[in-house]
Amino acid sequence: MINKCSNRKLDIGQTILISGITRIDVKHINNNARTSLSLMTISRLPINVPQNRINGRLQDPPQLYGPTIEILGIGEEEAARDIVLSSAGWASVQCSRDQYVIFDVMTPDGLGIHLQQPPLLQYFFHLHGSHIEQTLFFNKHVYMEDQQETDDDNQYKSDELEMIINENIWRREKVKHQRRAKRT
Repeated sequence: MINKCSNRKLDIGQTILISGITRIDVKHINNNARTSLSLMTISRLPINVPQNRINGRLQDPPQLYGPTIEILGIGEEEAARDIVLSSAGWASVQCSRDQYVIFDVMTPDGLGIHLQQPPLLQYFFHLHGSHIEQTLFFNKHVYMEDQQETDDDNQYKSDELEMIINENIWRREKVKHQRRAKRT
């Protein structure tokens, strides 16, 4: 079940490692621009973006093979294609119009790598939060309905706490009145 989304901006030479089962290398982007990937994976699979080529090398790397994939961008507002990774999920690729991006996509024995056109979630890139300065990452998108639910939950918890406090005060007052009634 796919239940984790991760958005990344990538430059030439950067790598994404999804657990030990998938590696995506950005080999070329014309005009030295950036491309964005939205990774949809299983939540238990760690996603790493090493900061340099040395960190991108594993000490004992698994044998990963796969094709070189070229994708032509169709605009910054929508995904151009999905790279389907059958054992890990998929990656939606977004880049500027008429911009070529070349990836090396690798899995064990090069199996389970496919291109999908049109992408499953073509306008998915609108659903990430703001870009975190000086990083490759984005904040999580907060939906207005989710924010309203959070506000409602907080109000409910506040009201519930107030009710508990009032009930405790009422019980104490009741006990005091009962004690006074017994004395007289």
